[in-house]
Amino acid sequence: MKRMIWATGIIFAAACLVGGCASLTRREGERVAAGTPAVLAARSEGGGRVAVLWRASKEPAGIVEYRLYRRKAGEAFTLWKRFDASDVGPEVQSTAMVGAASGEVYYFRMTSVLTGGQALETAPSTILGVRVQDSANEILVVDDGPRGRSFDRTERVVALYGDSLDQLRRSFDSCLSEAVLSGDIALADYSCVLWTCGAEGREPLTAEEQALLRAYLDQEGDLFICGSGMGPALAGRDAKPQSREFYQNYLKAYSEEDWRSLPARLEIEGDPDSPVWEKVKIRFDGAEEPSEGKRSPVRSPCRLEPYGGSEAVLYYAGVSGASAAAVAYVGNFATPNAFSRMVYLGVAWEELSPGEQRTELLKAVLRYLTKAGPLKPIGGVKGTVTDATTGRGLEAIEIRLLGGTNYLGVPVRTFTKEDGTFSLVALEGTYHLAAGAPGYRRAVVHNVHVRSQRPFEVSVALEPMSKR
Repeated sequence: MKRMIWATGIIFAAACLVGGCASLTRREGERVAAGTPAVLAARSEGGGRVAVLWRASKEPAGIVEYRLYRRKAGEAFTLWKRFDASDVGPEVQSTAMVGAASGEVYYFRMTSVLTGGQALETAPSTILGVRVQDSANEILVVDDGPRGRSFDRTERVVALYGDSLDQLRRSFDSCLSEAVLSGDIALADYSCVLWTCGAEGREPLTAEEQALLRAYLDQEGDLFICGSGMGPALAGRDAKPQSREFYQNYLKAYSEEDWRSLPARLEIEGDPDSPVWEKVKIRFDGAEEPSEGKRSPVRSPCRLEPYGGSEAVLYYAGVSGASAAAVAYVGNFATPNAFSRMVYLGVAWEELSPGEQRTELLKAVLRYLTKAGPLKPIGGVKGTVTDATTGRGLEAIEIRLLGGTNYLGVPVRTFTKEDGTFSLVALEGTYHLAAGAPGYRRAVVHNVHVRSQRPFEVSVALEPMSKR
């Protein structure tokens, strides 16, 4: 079973003299930000060896030196390596660290040094890290966050994951999504991926990234993905059909067109009836923690509705209506008898606090990605379809559970009998039920809960289409 964790975040522009900070004009500040290089991946290779993949700035004019910083968990960043810019080409660079002990955690970031009357050091890159182990790591943290705003917690979202994973004694590698798209890091090499999409309203997953995640889930990968604003971007009115299909059939979520706002401060609570999620209780308020830097603004959390066999596992406390903050799914996607686990959280990781509760949440996520399923009980749905005008039962009406399949990947559907009744069986989960036939308007029933204890009962009245 493969499991994956993917994360997304933000970067700041500040400039410093070699010996201290300098104030910059706007033009100088833009130049400094543009010159920042990138740490692309930090990967444990066994035997105490760590590979740090990085690339030079995409706008190298005026850069004289690149600096690679590192820190051990609990310590401050110190300068580790210097590289003359004239010796660095556009290709991906690899710098090795040797002699690291198993269980040690290291973080890395980079800057450039520019000329311009006085030497200016650019803003640091996004931070990536690794928890060393003797063999290849099982967990990959992918940072797919927005860039180029202000430097805050989102630039070190991998460190937020890393601190929790270290407390849980789980080793990990990390990378930017750029390294996955280029092929330098392969998702298939990891049994668990944690992917963070951050707190921006832009489209959080490109078509290429969606294709990579589809392939990973289709081949028994286990995925945790989180981010604010993903619903409107992937499944809203202006979303592309492929993105909407990915959101519903792979993230197993449904969201209404009207993206109703949530309070600026609220708590997220786990399902009290679930031994996996019951202990989760965490604050969503922009994660204001004096010990962790300035507050990150709250942006666009998503109200989620389970779809295609998933279940709501986390809720916004005290919020009426659709109030799920996270959905979870175990089962097959497009490949028969290939089982994957997926958890989707509609909030950016860096917006959750305090740190101890982030660790408790991550513990629950990893427990689900490790132990849920893969086999699920079977439940039933039964009901009646009638003509909304006459009340008469309708025969041969197609009934489908949207997004739902059996273990062979076959969609769940049936047809009504002569008296309008129907029954079907499906894997436990929450679905949308659709009923339709020529001459009638299609009807969709939300929140059809399939359970093994007793059949879910539903009545559907179809409106005849007007004749002209």
